[in-house]
Amino acid sequence: MNKKKLLLLTISFMLPAVSLFAATTTQLVGKMPSQNTAADDALCAQIISGGPGAVTDICKMIVPPGTGDDTKARVAINTL
Repeated sequence: MNKKKLLLLTISFMLPAVSLFAATTTQLVGKMPSQNTAADDALCAQIISGGPGAVTDICKMIVPPGTGDDTKARVAINTL
């Protein structure tokens, strides 16, 4: 198998995992703010385990003031 086909095959297997991770980050942000500090800490630990990409995903959820509701994303960044 040549290198180009191997690369395409590898990428095709990785894409669902990337999509799943983004959904997970979105779901975690959706749970913010929680009822207590311990729950917030647990959510933050899960977000941090996602690495820099998870934080980048959250930052992309923040919109200019007055253009949408990004409260949960702002709470997540502040809590981190």
